[in-house]
Amino acid sequence: MEVIFLMDRFGYARTIDVSAYERNKEAAEAIPYILTSRNITGIVIVDFISTDSAKEDKKLLKLLRDKAAIDHVKTDVVDITPLGLVEITRQKKESPLKDQLCEVGLYEIIRH
Repeated sequence: MEVIFLMDRFGYARTIDVSAYERNKEAAEAIPYILTSRNITGIVIVDFISTDSAKEDKKLLKLLRDKAAIDHVKTDVVDITPLGLVEITRQKKESPLKDQLCEVGLYEIIRH
C-alpha cells in the first residue's frame, strides 16, 4: 500500500518584513529533519509558498537537496512545480517509529 505524505508550509508571517523565500528556506531546512526523525518514507509532497522567482526556486531546491543528502536513507528531491509543490521520495529501510514503539509496548503508554 502506498501513502502520500503532504506537508503544507503555511504562509502566515510572524512579521511582515519576512519574504516568502525566507519562510520557504526555514521549511527546507526543517523538512529533512522531520522526515528522518519520524521515519517518513514514500512520496512526500511539500507545499511551499509560491514565489515568482525561478532563481529563488533553484536556491531552495539546492538547499533541500543538500540537506537531504545527509540522510542515511536514499532521499530524492525531484523538482518544484509552478504551483510551488516539491516532490520528495524517501526509500523505506525500516518500519515507522510508531510500529517500532508498538513492538516494545511504548506506543500505547505514550498514547494514553
